[in-house]
This record gives sequence, C-alpha cells and structure tokens, in this order.
Amino acid sequence: DDDDGGGGGGGGGRGRDDAMTRRDMDVTRAVLEALTAMQDTQARMNSKLAWITRSLPKVYDAVVNDCAKAIEASAGKIDRVSAQVGALASSAVMTGGERRSGGGATTTADEDSGSPRATTATTATARGGGGSAQNSVPSSRSQSPTRTARGVAPARRRVAFGEVESRNEYVKNLPKIGHISDARELTAGEQRGPQRAGYGPTSVKHAKKKVVKLEDPRKWSREKWLHHLRAHSARLFGDLDDLSIGDMVDSAKCFFVQRGARVVTQGEQGDSMYVVVLGKMHVVVTQPGVNRGESLQVATLLQGDFFGEIALMTGEVRRATVMAPYEGDGNVWVLEFSKREIGSVMLARRDILRALTDVCANRKLDNLT
Repeated sequence: DDDDGGGGGGGGGRGRDDAMTRRDMDVTRAVLEALTAMQDTQARMNSKLAWITRSLPKVYDAVVNDCAKAIEASAGKIDRVSAQVGALASSAVMTGGERRSGGGATTTADEDSGSPRATTATTATARGGGGSAQNSVPSSRSQSPTRTARGVAPARRRVAFGEVESRNEYVKNLPKIGHISDARELTAGEQRGPQRAGYGPTSVKHAKKKVVKLEDPRKWSREKWLHHLRAHSARLFGDLDDLSIGDMVDSAKCFFVQRGARVVTQGEQGDSMYVVVLGKMHVVVTQPGVNRGESLQVATLLQGDFFGEIALMTGEVRRATVMAPYEGDGNVWVLEFSKREIGSVMLARRDILRALTDVCANRKLDNLT
C-alpha cells in the first residue's frame, strides 16, 4: 500500500511539472512573436526614414527654385509696368504743353464755293481760369484736321474714354438735382409749389417730429402720489389719511406694462391687487358657452381703477384676464399691492384693512347684481 501511495504522489508531481513546462513554453513563444513583430516594425520605420532623408533635399531644392523663378517673373512684370507708366506720363506732359501753346484764330476754306471764309473759334484750355465762351464749338471724341489758308492745321488730340477735355464746361452742363439749386430755380420751385422730396427744389421745410416725453410715475414726489391717488381712486383712498396712503405706497411696487401684456390671467391663483396709475387696461373673460368659447372684452379700466382686491383678501382664483391694450400711446403703469408686503401695513393700520374690506364687499355685490 505504501508503494502504491508513493507512486501516485510521484505521478502527480510529474504532471504539475509538465504543465508548468508547457506554460513557460507558451510564454516564451509569445514573447518571441512580440519581439519579431517589433523588429519588423522597426525595419519598416527605418526604411521610411531613409526615404524621407533621401527625398527631403530634393523637395527643398524644388520649392526654392520655384519661389526664385516666381520672384524673378514678378520683378520682370513690375519693370515692364513701370516703363509703361513712365511712357504714359511723359506723353501726357508733352500733350499738355502742346495744348497750352496751341489755339488762336483759324481761317477755314469753303470747299463748295471755292472762296475762303474767315471764322474765329475760341478754344478752351483744360487749365484755363476764364472758363469757356457761350458760342464755343462743343468738343468731340475725334476731329478731322482743319483746312486753313496756310495749309492743314494739326488735328486736336483725341479724347480718350472717361477723359474730360474741359472741366469747366463739363461742370457747367451737369444737371442740378435734389436741393442743389441757385436762387432763380428756387424761386421757380416756390412758384410751382412743393415737389416730391429728393426730385427737385422745394420750399416746404421738413418739420421736425415732436417727441412726446412719456410720464414716469416712479419719479413722482410723495405729495404728487397722495394727490393722484385721492383724485383718481377715491373709492379706495378717499377716507385714508396721508400716513396710511404713504405706508401703502411705500409697500407697493410701480411698474410699466408693455402693449398687449397680461397683468393677471383668468383661472390663476393670485395674492395681490393692482391700481391703474396711468393709461387704461382691458378686462377679458373666457366662458365656454359665451362667444363660442373665445375671449370677450367685458370692461375697460381707466386711470384710478383697481382690480384683484378679492384675490388679495381671500386668495381666490382670478375671474378675468386684465391686459394692456395694443392701441394708444402705450404708456401704461400699474401699482401692485402684494399680500406679503401690505400684510404688515394692514395689521398696523386698521383703517387700511377696513377700506380694503369695504371695496371687496362692494365688488361682491356688484358681481351678484
């Protein structure tokens, strides 16, 4: 039995040794394959580097040669253009001298009758100070040589396209447009009456638009606020003293309402009331069985009217939508009293609480009737 056990133990040890040997061989084979692949990659990189090393001088020489040739060609073009410009400048100077020295009276021959007929033509110079005469012959693009008693006179210089032979004559014949006119034309325009703007002289001066400066209640003084609220919102502020109204204004927020903007929306929860300080606002109601379910304007709030007092006191949802109109001057300002800000004021001053309770009760009665 002992021999059998020893033989089994020896077989197990040999098996483990064989497994470790196979594993080591696999690892060695993988390492050799990785090294071989790295050697191949290095060889390819070396060949590419060698190609780049051989090609780089050729590329550099080609680029340098091309740039040098392009620079030489550009320099040649510049020289040719400079020579042409110099030739044109010298010819222009010579032509100007001939024009200044030329001119005078010429005698033309009548070719039909055979008898010479003397005419006098005054030539206008390009740089003359006296302008051109009224009876001068208009210049043309090209003129034939003039026959004189002594022979053939030299032909006048051909006027190139875009040139002006006589600047004074050219400016004189320009049409006068817009409001640029002399006294005679302006007088004639006044006699004819106003014309369309930009198409002739007119005597009607464009009146400046009057800029209407819109009023900003945020810049009002305390006294003006007291007077305004008592005068336009007597139902709410008529029985309150100056201190109570001042405390309410101090706790309120005054803001501007854009055209078509909604201050309150029907069906939403509210906890503030509003007073229309300037402008007017529309009250819009939407009911399922009225006006086919579309919005219908039921009232217009003017300066001094207030709304939202029931939501302030009871927390009910809004029963209508109040919005600024699209028409008018667009200067709509409202004064907002929120429950968070005016709550402490109502607790401190019982007359404010009594006034708000009265207006809420009156509004309830008006809705019932």
